[in-house]
Amino acid sequence: MEAEKVPMKETDARAIFFYLALRDNGLGEHINIDAIHLAESCFPGQVRIIGGKKYLSHADGFRIRSIIKKTIVVFKQMAIRSKMDGGRFVPIALDERKVQYNPTEQTYRIKVLRPKDTSKPVYDKEQTADWEIIPF
Repeated sequence: MEAEKVPMKETDARAIFFYLALRDNGLGEHINIDAIHLAESCFPGQVRIIGGKKYLSHADGFRIRSIIKKTIVVFKQMAIRSKMDGGRFVPIALDERKVQYNPTEQTYRIKVLRPKDTSKPVYDKEQTADWEIIPF
């Protein structure tokens, strides 16, 4: 997390997770996010209006991307410690097969892990076994 030089606040992580939860349809292993709408909801000062069109600069898009990456690390650590049990998903990565922040489309694509049994949403050790534990 030190490599990402952008600071993250607890409120940022909560806002991003809440935003993801509201847009989750409960299907698939990815959640596609409109970057402008995310920025308006979670980071309203980052959105600019130029010629009547909403715009997110490259720098701001990648800054938000860094905060999303840190948020993912936090929630993965919580899942390892069984603090995400009962939830519909755990964000686990920005999709590496696509551009992580696409400035043309202005989107992010986040990979999520869903519990095996949705009636008892628990993330077992098998699902989180290859994740690195970071001491708090």
